[in-house]
Amino acid sequence: MKKKIILDVDPGYDDAFAILLAGKHKSIDLQGITVVAGNQSLERTLKNTLDICSNFNIDTKIAAGMSGPLLREKIISKNNNCDLGIRRDLTKEDIIKIENIHGVNHIINTLHNSKEKMTIVGTGPLTNIAMAVKLYPEITKKIEKLVIMGGSIGRGNITPKAEFNIFADPESAHILFNSEIDIVMIGLHVTEKIIITEEVFKKIKSIDTNLSRKLYNMMIYDRENSGIENRKLHDPATIAYLIHKDIFQMEKMNMEIILEKGNRYGQTKVYKEIDKDQKQINVAMDINVEEFWNILYKLLRLEN
Repeated sequence: MKKKIILDVDPGYDDAFAILLAGKHKSIDLQGITVVAGNQSLERTLKNTLDICSNFNIDTKIAAGMSGPLLREKIISKNNNCDLGIRRDLTKEDIIKIENIHGVNHIINTLHNSKEKMTIVGTGPLTNIAMAVKLYPEITKKIEKLVIMGGSIGRGNITPKAEFNIFADPESAHILFNSEIDIVMIGLHVTEKIIITEEVFKKIKSIDTNLSRKLYNMMIYDRENSGIENRKLHDPATIAYLIHKDIFQMEKMNMEIILEKGNRYGQTKVYKEIDKDQKQINVAMDINVEEFWNILYKLLRLEN
């Protein structure tokens, strides 16, 4: 049975891989994409989402959400190359895909109208999802789980302690981590192991289907224009978890989002002693990287 999901993104290079897997894999029923500011401004992340969906022929509703965090000042990633080499003018088809409602309302309405529970996947700051939960707390009963790429149980990538997606809106993360929602956190300490090596380039090129060629061209463009070799691929780990969760090693942990301003702001603090009376987060501790790539390779072979 297909897993119904809402995908909340801020594209971003690695978001493109997450959108590809969510939109094309036979086990996923994509019920729409909501867009948030993060890697770039909301206007830019919305346009990137439209470009990605057009490039990979993904047909789903797209809704623009929050243009900034709940409380803190807005920050934009300085390190993410958001020029994917697939930019084009806005088309009539794009306009049809864009929902006339706010992304937060898309989440609320989709969950409210669903007869069954759904999974939400977040690959950017968690503002859209937290706002939906604050406005309509009852929707938590319709959320099977929330799978996020964010946080770290080791070092950060925006500060020594904090990972970017959580740091960009810690207050939203705090709301969700303290809600009734079952949360799966796939953090930086795991996703940094997913590296686009030269072997991966060669493998994707060798598959030689229509979809693999589109992906390969995007990857080549990024490498030539960003100058980044061996780019790390964070966000698609969330969709890989839904497709084949056994490739991850998971542990339940008590966790706190640090909201105190200072050098720990936005940290996902783990408590070594497990208190079973407190909420536990399902935290990915390791990933079988070879099997991750096999999920993508298999999809590329089947899609022409």
